[in-house]
Amino acid sequence: MAIAPRNSRRSSIDIWPGFVDALAQLLMVIIFILLVFTAGQFYLSEALSGRDQALQRLQQQVNELGDLLAMERRATADLRVNAADLSAQLASSQAERDRLTGQLRDADATVSADKDKIELQLREIESLRRDLDALKSVRPDLEAKIAALAQQQAQVIERKAPPVILDEQAANARVHRDRRHTVNMSEPTARCHARPHIAIK
Repeated sequence: MAIAPRNSRRSSIDIWPGFVDALAQLLMVIIFILLVFTAGQFYLSEALSGRDQALQRLQQQVNELGDLLAMERRATADLRVNAADLSAQLASSQAERDRLTGQLRDADATVSADKDKIELQLREIESLRRDLDALKSVRPDLEAKIAALAQQQAQVIERKAPPVILDEQAANARVHRDRRHTVNMSEPTARCHARPHIAIK
């Protein structure tokens, strides 16, 4: 009868150490889990903050690229305007070149025509010079003839004979004819002096 109470005491007393050990181990596990969770939360917040910074940098880069794209678009528009202006200037220059080419062609034709005229005038001047030389060579003979006729006329006047009147009239007619011939041959000389002035003008 006395053995039974001893066994019941031992069984009731031995439960608490195991229970305490179990609670301690459970508490250690909970603390470890809390530590792991805290560390994970810390590293996760760091990673998220790094991602936010990376996103901000990427957003800044996107904004810069957008600005650069807008600048490139403006530059492209300016280049198109400049290209249009250059095209218009090129067309104007080509039209001016064509106009100057036509004027040069007309000037060449005018120079050729003037050259032909000048050559013709030079030939005429040469012909007039030859005529003038011929007149100069004939002039002494004509002067001698005129002097002889004048002398004959003077002799006829001195004689004052009626039959000589007809000879005097013939001599006068001959003198007038020679003078007219001299005047007609002197006209090319005047033309020779007038033509060079016209050519020079």
